[in-house]
Amino acid sequence: MHLSKKIFFDRFFSGQILLTDKLKLPDPTNVIKKLPAFSILIIRNIESYKLAKIKQICLRKNILLSIANNHHMAQQIKSEGFHVKEQHINNGITKLPNNKNLIRSISCHTRSSALKAQKLGYDFILYSPIFNTSTHTDYYKKDHAIGTIKFSLQTKNLIIPIIALGGINKKNINRLKRLNIKGFAAIDYYL
Repeated sequence: MHLSKKIFFDRFFSGQILLTDKLKLPDPTNVIKKLPAFSILIIRNIESYKLAKIKQICLRKNILLSIANNHHMAQQIKSEGFHVKEQHINNGITKLPNNKNLIRSISCHTRSSALKAQKLGYDFILYSPIFNTSTHTDYYKKDHAIGTIKFSLQTKNLIIPIIALGGINKKNINRLKRLNIKGFAAIDYYL
């Protein structure tokens, strides 16, 4: 898939992003097939030998492949996207990969991080946690979700496209309808 970033987001993006997880979804091969065309797959913590097969499935289904936190691997497999954690900008790392065609995303948990990401030129943010999530238990405390009201307040007037993330499943997906978001990212929703 070789569309400009603006055309992809304005005309084609399905609004859905699937993330891998080393415990819940270490191999997304079968789940990718559930994604609509022009979705995004963000690969986190996966063995490189599985990437060739995953990339082929993504190409066949017109799914944009993004690699998290490993720019070398992203270059090696020629992924269309690169994703980083919030700590990337909070630790003062502000340089983005130089490839202008690469869709660059970042996870944000605070408004200040989202504003930094916007200023630095990221293409979109995954803002979380909107609902309680069973992943990242080392990072979040129990009942850590911000909910839809705080989510709306914290993302208000941001120009950067916002993707809701955190605990999204088939039971709560409809609660996202009133939010000013470009889409959602999930694991449980697809399982």
